[in-house]
Amino acid sequence: MRIDIEDAGKQLAKLGSYAQIGEKVVITKDGEPYVELVPCPEYQEKRKKKPRVPGAWKGKVWMAPDFDEPLFEIPLPKDYPDKPKREDEAKA
Repeated sequence: MRIDIEDAGKQLAKLGSYAQIGEKVVITKDGEPYVELVPCPEYQEKRKKKPRVPGAWKGKVWMAPDFDEPLFEIPLPKDYPDKPKREDEAKA
């Protein structure tokens, strides 16, 4: 990508993002190459994702044995059917 120095000043953050993902960004002055934006190795190293380690949270997180039990019984009307009927059963 080539961009004039006057236009580059207005979009420097965007141009930096392009350089970080590997796009070649050349800033020109009077139509000639003037500066090339390249990613900073220290920044890229810091941004690298660390590999996940299986079992890293083992023993640090627990779940109550009753966590999926209802919090309370929901009162239902007396005429509520034990088993809801399907639409095709209701028509018959």
